[in-house]
Amino acid sequence: MSRIPPPRRYTLQPSARKVSSSSEYAGDDPWVNELLNREIDFSKLIRQRPSIEIVNPRIDPIAYAPIRREIHHQYRLTPSTQHNSNTLKANSTSRTWIIDQTNQPNKHSSKHNSHKRSFDEEESLVKYQRRLISPRRNSSFAHGDFKGKDNDDDDDDEKSENKTLWNLYSSKEKRNILIYIIGIMLYKFGLEAFNGSIVSLAANRYDRDAMQSGMSAKTFEKVGLIIGLNQACQCIGSILIAPLIKRWPTRTVLSISIFLFSIFAALLMIIDGATGGKIKPNPFYPAHEHDYSYYGNYPTNLIIPIYCLTGIAYGMVELIRRIIPRDIVGSDEEKLQRMDALVHVFYEVAGVSGAFVTGLVLIPKLGNNYSFIITPILFTLSAIVWFFINALGSKANLSNDEIPGGQIANEKTNYLKAILKGFVLFGESVYIGGKIIFSNRKYIWLLPCYTLTLYVHRYIENGLAPQIAKRYLNNSEWSQIIVGGSNFGELLGALAVFIFTKKIHSPIVWLRLDCLLLLIAWYIPFYNPSAISIKHAWIIAATFLPFGFGSAGDDVSLNAHIQSVLSKPELKNRDVSSLGAVMAFLYSSYIILYAICNPLLGKYIDSVYNARQTIRPALIFTAGVQISAISFVILLSTFIPRKSWKLNPRLEE
Repeated sequence: MSRIPPPRRYTLQPSARKVSSSSEYAGDDPWVNELLNREIDFSKLIRQRPSIEIVNPRIDPIAYAPIRREIHHQYRLTPSTQHNSNTLKANSTSRTWIIDQTNQPNKHSSKHNSHKRSFDEEESLVKYQRRLISPRRNSSFAHGDFKGKDNDDDDDDEKSENKTLWNLYSSKEKRNILIYIIGIMLYKFGLEAFNGSIVSLAANRYDRDAMQSGMSAKTFEKVGLIIGLNQACQCIGSILIAPLIKRWPTRTVLSISIFLFSIFAALLMIIDGATGGKIKPNPFYPAHEHDYSYYGNYPTNLIIPIYCLTGIAYGMVELIRRIIPRDIVGSDEEKLQRMDALVHVFYEVAGVSGAFVTGLVLIPKLGNNYSFIITPILFTLSAIVWFFINALGSKANLSNDEIPGGQIANEKTNYLKAILKGFVLFGESVYIGGKIIFSNRKYIWLLPCYTLTLYVHRYIENGLAPQIAKRYLNNSEWSQIIVGGSNFGELLGALAVFIFTKKIHSPIVWLRLDCLLLLIAWYIPFYNPSAISIKHAWIIAATFLPFGFGSAGDDVSLNAHIQSVLSKPELKNRDVSSLGAVMAFLYSSYIILYAICNPLLGKYIDSVYNARQTIRPALIFTAGVQISAISFVILLSTFIPRKSWKLNPRLEE
């Protein structure tokens, strides 16, 4: 006597007329054949997108678990919210498949055979339904051809993932992200033109002043002082802007800040024009090496306070840039990470192009006293573009991690009191951050690894590049070509961190790689180009690419690690957040180190140049010895954390 098969119940809504081509189906699954032999119009089912319910009441749930996991892996089944806990739902196609199971044992067959048949019929039905909804299968269905390949399922999965990624953001969020990217590219392009022009302008003017006065040149001592004070003023700008972000919409504060930046940037050109300055004549034939007769006759030291004012505005904009993404896409972590990665790529693209255009086109054509004429224009356009960002909320909701001050900073008070509290709480956060850093082996390695890496890369880009361009190549504007090579390295480094995020578990790997890349700086004192030409500027720019690569790897990975390890509740302080305090301490340490060392090293380089008319002997110490010593300290510091002796360690959090 033949064994009676276990009961199966298939419910398809709505049922209709018979499919004319069902007899031509070449499948060998009995349940699919039974389904096809019924009076069902599949074309109508596809058009109306009905649900298909498969009920298997005789499957033991415990023994079925491995099969359920396999189905979940292949078809991405997820727990259904519309059924009980034993219900699974598959969203791999356009319709819903429900596999309902109960705890009743199978009386008609062994558990193994029941499980096998259950899995086979479910797999067959899912594959068959995929073939029906595929456009390529629709044409084959009309002719009775159902032969396909298994890799079609993989193609469907890939398309589904791409569609999910594309649909991660709403149409409003996509619009805001596009507006934000356009604005930030305009901002970065103008910023590169401004910073590069100011540094080369200051170097030329201080050299000219030394020649006219008959005194020893103090060019790079003053240039180092200008850059150090500018970065210190960025901290002040971030403190000044915090109360404003609490009260007004972020987009409004951002637009006003960047517009103020444009006014401060234009101030130097206005002064230059008022004192007899003009655009560089074309062609211009200098009477001597330091002939810059098209410059205005204002005191060169006037650049220092103007550059400090722009530093305050710069700090305002940079703080808001770290906050506004959350206003655009909300607090969803995946959205924020993908948006930050996308924005960073376009930001570096604008930085590379801005540096190259400034060094190759703007400064040679307009002179470095007017080469940043595009900066106020681009900043104003950026302010207008950013004003059209339609944020999720009317005001930024700053967390304690972003603004040192915790609960006190949230109290409503007048602006002057808020500013005073901001300075007091900033000092308190620096003190608490120092206590956190020095009180635990888990954090103490961050001081050399964060502060020294940030210092050495800023010194390479803002110190060595202008020195090489001015003293090696006798052309200060070519420093932007060298900086462009470093920026391109940062772009590649950011992409590398994004790609290898899941494979490289901690910033230790990036730090050790950076220590090796920094040793390339030893070639600089011994590089002696046979002739002065732009070709050598491009060669040096190519050698600066590894520096930028290491800088981006350190910066991105270290910031992510610090945010991760300092987000634990037990590290929170009542008034000042642990993350804000540690970041304030580390960044303040970098500012102090740079503000002291850069002018002193510049003074040493000037003294060697005045004595020997070359800076190569000085670069042996400032480029070779200094950078090697810093690399050695950073490398040793990477072995301080526990479990850090492995090649790719996982640090404790």
